Amino acid sequence: MSAAVKTAKERGAVRIVVTGHTDTVGSLRYNQGLSERRANSVKAEMVKQGMDGTMIATVGKSFTDPLIKTGPGVREPQNRRAVIDIGGGAIASAQ
Repeated sequence: MSAAVKTAKERGAVRIVVTGHTDTVGSLRYNQGLSERRANSVKAEMVKQGMDGTMIATVGKSFTDPLIKTGPGVREPQNRRAVIDIGGGAIASAQ
């Protein structure tokens, strides 16, 4: 995450999107909320490190866009992540 903040500061005014993801354990509704909380947690940390919060949008994807495809109810740590996209290209993923 620190690398993402550093890159964003170096590039100047940019649009940042933080997308939260989950694994397939639990309901779609629960995981949607969890993915949103995950994205907001990353945003809060970026703001704490000096980013302008108005430049950062957050999105929750629940388990609809897995990194590793699994069946329902499978705990897959790599799917529990937040992806930071700075100006058109993801540069960091926090798990």
